[in-house]
Amino acid sequence: MGYRRWTAPILAAVGAFLLASTGLQSIASTRVAEPMAAPAPAVGDVVHESISWATGKTRFLQQRPSAASVLAGPPLVSPAAMLSATLATHAVRFGITHPETDLQHRSTIVDAIGARISYQQVFSGVEVFGAVLRLHTRPDGFVRAMNGTLVPDLAVDVVPAINPNVAQLSAIHGEPGLVAQETHLVIYRENMARGLPGPNHLAWLVRLGGAGVKRSVFVDAHTGITIDTIDEEPSALVRAVWVNAVSGPAIWQEGQNLPYSGAPSATINADTNLVIATSGQVYNFFYNLSGGRDSFDGLGSHLNAAVEWNGGTPNSSCPNAQWNGANTQFCAGTMADDVVAHEWAHAYTEYTDGLLYYFQSGALNEAYSDIWGETIDQLNGIGTDTPAVKWEIGEDTSIWGPSGGLRNMRDPTLHGDPGKTSDAQYVCSEADSGGVHQNSGVVNHTYQLMADGGAYNSVNVSGIGLTKTAAITWRAQQTYLVPFSDFADQADALEAACKDLTGKPLNKLNVSSTLITASADAISPTDCDAVHAAVTATELRLPPPGAVCSDVGLHFSLNPPSICPAGTVQTQTIASQTFGVNLGLWIAGSRDVVQPSTLSPAWSVTSTLFGRTDSAAYVHNDPTCGLSDESGVRYLQSPPIVLPNVPEPFRLSFDQWMASEHGYDGGNLKYSLNGSGLWTLVPDTSFLYNGYNTSLFLTAPYSPFPASTNPMRGERAWSGADGGINPASWGTTVVDVGTLANPGDTIAFRFEFGQDQCSGVHGWYVDNISVASCSATTAGSPTPTPVATATSTATNSATPIGTQTPTATPTITATALRTSTTTVTPTRTVTPTNTATPAAGNTPTATKTVPATTTATPNQTSTPSQTGQPATPTTTPTQNPISVTSVPRAFLPFIC
Repeated sequence: MGYRRWTAPILAAVGAFLLASTGLQSIASTRVAEPMAAPAPAVGDVVHESISWATGKTRFLQQRPSAASVLAGPPLVSPAAMLSATLATHAVRFGITHPETDLQHRSTIVDAIGARISYQQVFSGVEVFGAVLRLHTRPDGFVRAMNGTLVPDLAVDVVPAINPNVAQLSAIHGEPGLVAQETHLVIYRENMARGLPGPNHLAWLVRLGGAGVKRSVFVDAHTGITIDTIDEEPSALVRAVWVNAVSGPAIWQEGQNLPYSGAPSATINADTNLVIATSGQVYNFFYNLSGGRDSFDGLGSHLNAAVEWNGGTPNSSCPNAQWNGANTQFCAGTMADDVVAHEWAHAYTEYTDGLLYYFQSGALNEAYSDIWGETIDQLNGIGTDTPAVKWEIGEDTSIWGPSGGLRNMRDPTLHGDPGKTSDAQYVCSEADSGGVHQNSGVVNHTYQLMADGGAYNSVNVSGIGLTKTAAITWRAQQTYLVPFSDFADQADALEAACKDLTGKPLNKLNVSSTLITASADAISPTDCDAVHAAVTATELRLPPPGAVCSDVGLHFSLNPPSICPAGTVQTQTIASQTFGVNLGLWIAGSRDVVQPSTLSPAWSVTSTLFGRTDSAAYVHNDPTCGLSDESGVRYLQSPPIVLPNVPEPFRLSFDQWMASEHGYDGGNLKYSLNGSGLWTLVPDTSFLYNGYNTSLFLTAPYSPFPASTNPMRGERAWSGADGGINPASWGTTVVDVGTLANPGDTIAFRFEFGQDQCSGVHGWYVDNISVASCSATTAGSPTPTPVATATSTATNSATPIGTQTPTATPTITATALRTSTTTVTPTRTVTPTNTATPAAGNTPTATKTVPATTTATPNQTSTPSQTGQPATPTTTPTQNPISVTSVPRAFLPFIC
């Protein structure tokens, strides 16, 4: 089926929007505002309307296909006036009250079904990122549907306080090899990709590239704080192949002899020929499917690829494959037809709907690559296509094939992916850009059910075959999806696309040539019933597991109460620590480390913070997954703190910021009394503000991933990343020390950060630690003794949590390197009764009476005694925070 025979009537109907009258390629975009002055007619026969979870406004509006009425009522004087009336009538449902100023026409694309007219939302002349509205017309010019996600109720100061150079430095964040390729102002709606409400920001959108990275960073243009980071690594036929990187001369170019045989190894020869062949099949497939699209951008761009890619130095991501925005790259052993086609499909997604690589939009992005990669695999007759592996991704690779493949579209749970939205395998964390690889299983399964049919989730689906399924899915992708589209949008898009194509001629699926031929298949209303059944079976319209997903984020409350309880005042600061140039008297150590040589550096002081300009103690949560096992605990331990022997409330407060892999990695607070060497978890009941948000996984919740190897597994902890501020926010935690110790006790605190074998987000910052006492009145309060100044040298790391009877009694001798803020108290003798319970994993529970005599003398060298097995001292090199890049749970590999 050719498009040209439809051109004349469509151009006549929507001529006011079209800039050219020949061909059916995408019409050039323009920023000239369309007329919006026509009076609004009555609302037509609206039969389907979807509401956005993030904005509470309409995101999809459609009329009954057989109805005589249309969204805008009867046709007006001209198509332009009719479209203006449609916007004037219905834009308010999408959140726009002034479409004549807040919507800019960007493009009009015509095909056999009608025209797709796209508008970009703007506010005071600034683009609202990802906010696109589309009008869909019939060939006669009637508007039959509207869809898109707009941002309502905008009230943002559009004058930036931060210049673009500062924003670029913040976005790069010291990561070597990254370059700011583009920087411009946008209005950014936070949380839109998560399907949650969020604030609006004026932001600098900084697009970064280099070292195999393609990243968009949104920096608040008023505060300079990074709001969100999105990693997006995910032509007439002209191909070229390079080794390792697309740089310098290609080893093969279009027109040269095939098969290629000039490489120094048979493996490179084979990989090169596979990439050449599959790239051609991808080009032919989309050319036929779309009715003549010339390469991924519709403009004939070359298909350039690199084989034997090294993953990009210095942070290699092999084994993997990616589309980097310009070309595809494949690590050794990753090349198979469906993998190569998968990566090229990312390019087609970028140039059609532009789906963000983040949360459900990113899962759609990944699913469309799996969908087209597997469809091409089933059509080309290459590799293994038996029924058992028909819907496997990567089954023919030498890296992933021996284990069956990467993902299974018929039964996603075979590889730990969800087959429907409510499955336990559905990922809610920040890892893997919001679970883009894993959650793609829901959309993959929908496609497979549409094609083959089957009984699933108490729904019977009648298969409609690959040709009709592909045609419907392609139209959904290029016509209805926008950057922030989610699974519910996909459901609307599939059903609308099916109705559009009912009774229309379809093209035959073809990967061998660009000779377009008509298919014998035709879509019927019964087929659309099957599409609806598949959408229902996989629960595309069901929100993600509500309480689970919305609460995964580590959200600190931002208005801490006074450190002292109501009716009291702070009488003295017993101990405090702000981490300036070093850790002072605090000790950095580790325990239960599987591979000490590869575990990330210990706690140290850094001045590179998120949202702050000072310094703090920091421990890294490595986002990578390599060959090493990084299971272990790294701790930051205080010197002994003597509590005054007075019956007053004691409080501990500290500031913290955390972005860790939810459930697998995280930190908590432990304490030890009177040099016992037993470290006990501070319980939830002792926290007055911003206590633990979760328990670390004992076993992996996402089958078939292995159980957690974190030594702290099962313990209460702070874990995850803030779902509202990427990747986290600062918060103050307050602890009632009186629930842990008695007056006169000596107490020490330990911040422990545990992680499992691999994969993380960023790390944990701790600062402004203070222990204070409170009194009901200021009268008679003791005057604090002058602060001690000494020099400290720690000779031993602190004792790990143990289950055994202590056998060694090391001594810590400390001489202050910096001014200590510990308040010296008079000699007091007390005999409190105290119960010490070791943390999880310790068998003994010691109940003992501890005679505690404490003597404090200014300017002294103290020698506290501690019972327990000494740990090996750990050095604390300066560790700068690394880039906030969420790397997926590596039970690698997956393809981007």
